[in-house]
Amino acid sequence: MVAQTSQLSVDATTLRVLSKVYGSVVQLDDRGRLDDEISVKIDFATIGSKKRPRSDGSPTTSTTASRQQPRSFDSKPPKLAPLAGIIEMHKAALAVAVLSLKHKVVAQMEEIVPKHCIIATNTSTLPIAHIAQHAKRPENIVGMHYFSPAEVMQLLEVIPHAKTSDAVCAAAVDVGIRQGKTVISVKDVPGFYVNRCIGPMSTEALAVVQQGCDPIKLNQAMLDFGYPVGPITLLDEVGIDVTTHVVNNLIGDPAKGYLGVRMEGADLKIMDDFVAAGLLGKKTGKGFFDHSDKKAKVKAIHPEAAKLIKKYQHPTKRIDPATPIEAIVERVVLRFVIEAIHCLQDGIIASARDGDIGAVFGVGFPPFRGGPFMWLDTVGPKVIVEKLKKLEAEHGPQFAPPKLLLDKAAKGELFHNAKP
Repeated sequence: MVAQTSQLSVDATTLRVLSKVYGSVVQLDDRGRLDDEISVKIDFATIGSKKRPRSDGSPTTSTTASRQQPRSFDSKPPKLAPLAGIIEMHKAALAVAVLSLKHKVVAQMEEIVPKHCIIATNTSTLPIAHIAQHAKRPENIVGMHYFSPAEVMQLLEVIPHAKTSDAVCAAAVDVGIRQGKTVISVKDVPGFYVNRCIGPMSTEALAVVQQGCDPIKLNQAMLDFGYPVGPITLLDEVGIDVTTHVVNNLIGDPAKGYLGVRMEGADLKIMDDFVAAGLLGKKTGKGFFDHSDKKAKVKAIHPEAAKLIKKYQHPTKRIDPATPIEAIVERVVLRFVIEAIHCLQDGIIASARDGDIGAVFGVGFPPFRGGPFMWLDTVGPKVIVEKLKKLEAEHGPQFAPPKLLLDKAAKGELFHNAKP
């Protein structure tokens, strides 16, 4: 069945890695925006067959689509043409993360592509079911969430919505594996898995900064814990505007799949002020840190950011100067871990193993700690429950232990099915 599903429509950020299936290089004339997506038809007839591209790596056929502003989709779609296994894109028509625009792109593509063509979206925020809700063939639509930069980050989240067929999901996983990605399948909810966990962690990082923790010291302590970058640096690297979009997408009624009180703890209006001030992070040369000196190993807090941090300092809560920085780091890490447990509890991920893989390869959870669930098992569920109850009493319900964790602690069980 997978072999019969031989064509795939993909997004802009995925095209950088698609040619790894065949060893060729894809070049895009795009601006590297995380939300930007492209819709083009690619023939994957060689996947699952004995066919291979020419030995010199050159494409057997190629095509280009004129780059257009999103409004151009109101008139006519870009040209779509089949390609024979290898792709070479120099210009691309991009569709930003606006749901109404996605609906137009899907509708126009379905009029052009064969009935068996898979349409994959790399959106990091829009629910796949919402993108597919007006599609004629919703069973052919699937999420393939690559992490930026796609040519470096190893994780691929494959996100089937309720109507995605098993064959389409299997084809998406197959493509990811052939690209050399580590693939996990996750439920179609806001934030999917990794971003759903990053949201509360980023919120807590902002919370401790608003309560007086030095961002530079927090970053260094997170590096000491084993993360490849600190949480404040991560905000600058991803982009404050992008992070704001992701975080806002997680806020809402838990009954509708959002995180509710689990996104509380910090005054997130600070993010809007950063965006309004043009403090977008590394891409604009200024965010929380001053990126003007590219040679500086330790970036200084940008003066404009320092003013906003002071503006949004918590009116009553201040971290005791005697508090060990390791305890502050644990607060931030636990917010990620709490949400990872909720994801397992709610069936967003299939297993603790998938949760560990996603966290390590998607956000850089310290590999030597094994991932959030392995770390939980190492520290012990009972110990973590005690820590969370103390934090809940001090800081609020965002630290409430999930039911699954309470059950594990009560039964003396671990997440990886081994006895303590």
